[in-house]
Amino acid sequence: MHDVFHVSLLKPYRQDGRVQPPPIPIIVDGEECFTVERILDHKDVQVVVKGKTKHSPAKTKLQRQYLVKWLGYDNEHNTWEPETGISKVEAFKA
Repeated sequence: MHDVFHVSLLKPYRQDGRVQPPPIPIIVDGEECFTVERILDHKDVQVVVKGKTKHSPAKTKLQRQYLVKWLGYDNEHNTWEPETGISKVEAFKA
């Protein structure tokens, strides 16, 4: 057994023993918004635009998604977000 820990398992030390809670979301137009710390990766996925009918197949398109590291949250809270969702956050940050 090695005395090595992955960085995602580590949390900042506080002398009083408390754990720092994650930041609360900002409310914009009735929606919760979080701050992007950084974009870690991206991928293109097929999403269904229009469902399959009796006479035509389902219509799909490519959608770019980004792996987002949220400010104040651990790596276990990273999420894949569609490009449109990131655009709203980036516009808010500007």
